Amino acid sequence: MRILAVLMTISISLVALTGCSMQRGEKGKGEDFAKKDKETKELIVPVEAQLPERGNISSYFETSTRIEAEVKVDISSKSTARCLQVFVDEGDIVTAGMVLAELDKDEAQANYNQSAVQARQNENSYKLAKRQHDQGLGAKMDMDDAKFIYDQSLATLETQKIQLDNLTIKAPIDGIITSRAIQPGMLVSSGVIVYSMMDPNSYILAINPPEKELSRLKIGQKAKVTVDAIPGKTFKASIRRINPSVDPLTGTIKVVLDFEDMDRSLLRESAFTRVKLVMATMNNVILIPKESIVEDNGQQYVYALEAREAKEVTDDAEEEKDEKKESDPAVKIEVVDAAEEDTEAVPEVVEAVWTAKRVKISTGLEDNEMVQVFMGLKDDMQIVVNGQHSLKDGAGVKITSMESEIDDTASLTADEALAKAKEKREQGGEDDESKGGGRHRKF
Repeated sequence: MRILAVLMTISISLVALTGCSMQRGEKGKGEDFAKKDKETKELIVPVEAQLPERGNISSYFETSTRIEAEVKVDISSKSTARCLQVFVDEGDIVTAGMVLAELDKDEAQANYNQSAVQARQNENSYKLAKRQHDQGLGAKMDMDDAKFIYDQSLATLETQKIQLDNLTIKAPIDGIITSRAIQPGMLVSSGVIVYSMMDPNSYILAINPPEKELSRLKIGQKAKVTVDAIPGKTFKASIRRINPSVDPLTGTIKVVLDFEDMDRSLLRESAFTRVKLVMATMNNVILIPKESIVEDNGQQYVYALEAREAKEVTDDAEEEKDEKKESDPAVKIEVVDAAEEDTEAVPEVVEAVWTAKRVKISTGLEDNEMVQVFMGLKDDMQIVVNGQHSLKDGAGVKITSMESEIDDTASLTADEALAKAKEKREQGGEDDESKGGGRHRKF
């Protein structure tokens, strides 16, 4: 009996040692699998995507300038006198011939009256000399001298009349008074500018495209104009005149554009404008956002999305829990029912992801936001418009939006957000070989 007991003790010890060895072997194998799974776990990049658009697009020559009045004048005094009265001020609308101001006329009026009296006297002398000549009582020379003196007095009277009229300052054209430099009681000298005015119906835009654009310019060419002083409204203009010569100093061409008549009343002289002159237009073409394009070695690319089937993987939380139990030496080895050993972990279906494929494209016209693509894309190809700069060809992506990403991270603390970002960077640093593997089921 004693020998039998010793043999049973030895057998039990061997079984225990064998079991421990097997457990350690299984544990090592599991750790290798876990390590391999972690290394081959693919990074799924969140991106925003959309389909290309169909529409019209134009290319522009863009510049800035100020509104000018093509018809504008400075009104100066033609005589020297003191101002008696002012009738208009800045901003007033006037018509041609309208009185703007009156200067002192007393002296000029007296001179005119004196010249008028002298002219009448000389007229009578001429009539008398002519009658005598006609009757044969006077010489022809006397008649001619009287005629000369009379004509001279008329000329003097006309001069005095002009000087008298010049003391009334009048508007030379229809328009708006833009400045006034005269006031009652002011002594105005001859030649001094007292008013400035312009015709609002003559508003134009003068731009200076470079001479290389000369072949693309033509009369009637359209432009879009925005005025800083009138936000939210776009005005239309068209080319009326193209200067035939090139400025040798700047290498530019002067081009004059006209506004539409209905818009002139809204404009102001010297207002700052931004002009977009339409140089070419393409209709019903494929358009994509400019920011979706990635450039590499002078070539342009976009990332198009291809659908990928959803995968089934085990629950990560349960796997981490099992790994913790296996690695903890304080956990006792328990005998498990064979039926439980054969049971597989419950699979979890993850969301379908997409594969990003880098596609070379050729572009044409572009504006501030969109670009025409005439080669490389189709209407049904979904492209990445946000997040493309962190992608590689063949990378796995999921479609999301900025709002969704903000909502997902809104509940995280600062430390959790930093940890999540660090994890993504570490996953992004893996080589292409490790990225290519899928998830593995652990046993």
